[in-house]
Amino acid sequence: MNKFNETYDKVLNEKNKKIYSFTLILIAMLSITLIWAIFFKTSSYYNSNAIIYREDDRYYLKIFASIEDVKKIANNDTIFIDGVEYKYEVYRISDLYINERFQNYKEVILSGKLREEDLIENKVLGIRIEYKNDRVINYLINFMKGQ
Repeated sequence: MNKFNETYDKVLNEKNKKIYSFTLILIAMLSITLIWAIFFKTSSYYNSNAIIYREDDRYYLKIFASIEDVKKIANNDTIFIDGVEYKYEVYRISDLYINERFQNYKEVILSGKLREEDLIENKVLGIRIEYKNDRVINYLINFMKGQ
């Protein structure tokens, strides 16, 4: 009976060591993830295409954007074209347009200095506009809330 108790105690101690080790590793991983989420910032971008548009011997960028996206464009002054950052200002926002799916779009005209190689009328450029720069933890909280 004594040998049974020793074996039983030995097995329990080995299981407890494994459980403690697993728990400590899990707590460490959760702590590192939480610290990363609190201190790391990430950005959200509005991605679209813009058309080079010429009016009165000046070149502009023309973007067709939904009403919600117009706010993102109007509240910023920085645009990324091919990874290069440019400053812009909103030159004009036109009236509503309706596409074939009955969604409302506005034509947004942006003015700013562009590269010489991009100054071709009707050239289509891929653009990115940063509209939100926030901590990862805030994104996770809003995701959990369903916003």
